[in-house]
Amino acid sequence: MQIFNISLSIIFFNFFLLLTLHPLSKAIRLIDLPDKRKTHKINAKLIGGLILVANFFFLYLYFDLNKNLNTLLIYSVFICLIGLIDDKYTLKPTLKLILLFFPIILMFHEGFFLVDLGNYNIIGQVKLGSLSFIFTILSAIILINATNYIDGKDGLLITMFFLINLKLLYLINNSEDNSKYIFVYINLTLLILLFFNLTNIKTLKIFLGDSGSLTIGFFISFILIYFAKNNLVHPILLASTITVIIFDFLCVSLERFLKKKGNIFKADNCHIHHLIYKKTKSNLKTLVIINLINTLFFLINLNIYKIYDLLALFFFILEFFIFFIVRKILIK
Repeated sequence: MQIFNISLSIIFFNFFLLLTLHPLSKAIRLIDLPDKRKTHKINAKLIGGLILVANFFFLYLYFDLNKNLNTLLIYSVFICLIGLIDDKYTLKPTLKLILLFFPIILMFHEGFFLVDLGNYNIIGQVKLGSLSFIFTILSAIILINATNYIDGKDGLLITMFFLINLKLLYLINNSEDNSKYIFVYINLTLLILLFFNLTNIKTLKIFLGDSGSLTIGFFISFILIYFAKNNLVHPILLASTITVIIFDFLCVSLERFLKKKGNIFKADNCHIHHLIYKKTKSNLKTLVIINLINTLFFLINLNIYKIYDLLALFFFILEFFIFFIVRKILIK
């Protein structure tokens, strides 16, 4: 009964947010208009990020979470505001990066940093030592931007975030950590967002916007760091939950660097979701295929890890090259 009441409260709270933020988005012109790079045909309200952060704030106020998790939820608000400014005024990539560095560095000083990359058979523990600061900062900034990159098709980032949460929930299932309640709550919210993201009803369609994609990237980055630092989950398994997001970012950035004289921020249609969409001509098929690839990589690494953890690291690297080759085939 308690779970039912909480679920009902979440649904009513989110519908209240939708009814409140819809007219606000019109008033301040927080709207994504269709253009030649986008497949959606109707205007979409960029309020998904605001709804997500409002739920983070609700979690902070009404759930008995530990200090670290509360810090993560509160700092996510700052990331959402940066994304909101970008949605409204379209910040230059360099300025956006500079703004993102501030909350990331603050999180580092709050104790969210990586001290090692895990303990493996034969080679032992891979300690970061003096590289801890730079590795943590770069990992966070890369994943935040990678998450922003993958948000290019209706429902894609929402479903990926949903499934990543389920994977993390599975990985920490036997621990006493109360972050599991966060995942359950957020996923209920994501189901509501997914409905309004996929709908083609003009007055109801909403997108996450940069405020949503950056917030999701920030949350994923530091929840993974939190799990790794507290030895709740092995780092190679955590990395395996986000393979496609990271692999796509690395491939696209490398190609842009080589082809566009170092300008890795120049937008194009070479992301994995663009390439698969060109072949399938279906947003739903694209969404399903990408999530299946991401889940398949995770399941492979999880089962190999149970046999021999160092082999899981090897397969993670191998999967990147497989992904790279598949992208090349799709481009042709």
